Amino acid sequence: MQCHFDCRNLPIFMPGFYKDCLDAWSSLTRKEVFSYEDIMNQFVWNNKYILSRGKSLYHAFLHNTCGISKVGDLVSKDNIFLGSEKVLNAKLTLSQYFHLMGVVSAIPIEWRSTNKGKSVHVDPHPFIENSFRVPIRGEMFALSRVSSRILYGEFRSRKEMPPAVQAKFKEEYPSLSIDWKEIYSLAFNVTLDTTLRVFQYKLLNRIIFTNDKLFKFKLVDSPSCTFCKTNEESLEHLLFFCKITEFFWKEMLSWLAILKNERVDFSLVDVLFGKFDID
Repeated sequence: MQCHFDCRNLPIFMPGFYKDCLDAWSSLTRKEVFSYEDIMNQFVWNNKYILSRGKSLYHAFLHNTCGISKVGDLVSKDNIFLGSEKVLNAKLTLSQYFHLMGVVSAIPIEWRSTNKGKSVHVDPHPFIENSFRVPIRGEMFALSRVSSRILYGEFRSRKEMPPAVQAKFKEEYPSLSIDWKEIYSLAFNVTLDTTLRVFQYKLLNRIIFTNDKLFKFKLVDSPSCTFCKTNEESLEHLLFFCKITEFFWKEMLSWLAILKNERVDFSLVDVLFGKFDID
């Protein structure tokens, strides 16, 4: 109840009755900020002046475990933000430290620049040079040398999960050594036709509904190939093993041989994922 809060900025929903009670209490305990001492005694949490994206802040770990409650808890005796004993002894994780940096950024700049008539030193990377090193693409870097864009990309890459279909393809074709980024980019590099690009996307994600799948869904009467009528129509059969498809590839290879004046061979893997050793 000592927080200098405004119910409109609290990051929670509360019934109207409680909101009226808190508004009344806030008006009774209101204390304006005039001096350096007033600033240092301001509570950081749920303070209507300390906002991020229009909402006041609260972090249970920093408040309850680290004992950081007031602005003065963030400032050292040498007037350096995030250099206080409480911050230095907190043994914060990297994410917790980033959160605390955000808290400092939310403090009004007028407060941060007031210190008994002198400027408060706000170092964007206080003591970080020796305290935090982060792995970026397998190498360790001092956090102060890493841009936010690179750091965001690294964090995002750790959360990204490859599509499950990649594992299925790898299981079926263990010798496949092509980079998936190249595979996904190939359709965009060789054609402008959106229909072909969409088809390749569906192929790589195994969402082309051949007769073997449609038969399981009871949408067709037979799983047999639409063209040869003899074998079950799987993705591999439709694109490579079907007699009609074989004839198409033979004609295509003959045309390429004449065009390039050399023999060109295709495998099933080439048909599915693309041929990268051809000019």
